[in-house]
Amino acid sequence: MKKKIIILLSVACIFALVGGAYLLFEINKIDSNFRHLVMLHKVEGLRESLLLSTQSVESDLFSQSTMFPEAPDNVENDVKTMTNAVQVCTGCHHEENVLVRLKDLQHKTDRFSAAARMAMDKSSSTSRRRAARDRAILLGQSLTDKIGSMIIFTKEILHRRTRHSLREANHARILVILVVSAGPFFLALFGILAARSFTQQMTKLLDATKKLKGGELN
Repeated sequence: MKKKIIILLSVACIFALVGGAYLLFEINKIDSNFRHLVMLHKVEGLRESLLLSTQSVESDLFSQSTMFPEAPDNVENDVKTMTNAVQVCTGCHHEENVLVRLKDLQHKTDRFSAAARMAMDKSSSTSRRRAARDRAILLGQSLTDKIGSMIIFTKEILHRRTRHSLREANHARILVILVVSAGPFFLALFGILAARSFTQQMTKLLDATKKLKGGELN
């Protein structure tokens, strides 16, 4: 009987260890997936911020040909905000293929910033400022198109990753329910088998005792 109990306890312990290890693995995987989702949301927010700051500079440049042009200091502040935004974007990625795209984005932003500053340079002639403004507007449109396409790309990845993470989380929830539900089942099975083994041993002992009382010594 003792041997059977030890075997049953060993099986229960092995099941508990394997089930616990698997649950930890699933929890770590889900945690990693959701951390990646948070990072993608952060990237999306940074790129949208960059897009807004770029559009602000474009609006400032367009206002120069109207009756109410934006003040040069405000234009310079918007340009600085834009350059800071792109630097934040390039500083939060490490994958090589992403860095290549971000370096191109940084180059386009630098060209746009230089053209915008040249367009607001009061020391230059009117014709040079006008030519610089026209060039800056073209660069700005190209830049906003690129940023917009990157935002759309990020949204698509985010959407796919979110659905995948939710599916895995749902599968993990089902597995947790199965593992937790299996615990009481194995305990009940262990109790039944242990009681049965104990009963069988007691039955044999009682039978042997009756035989001894009846004079049977074999």
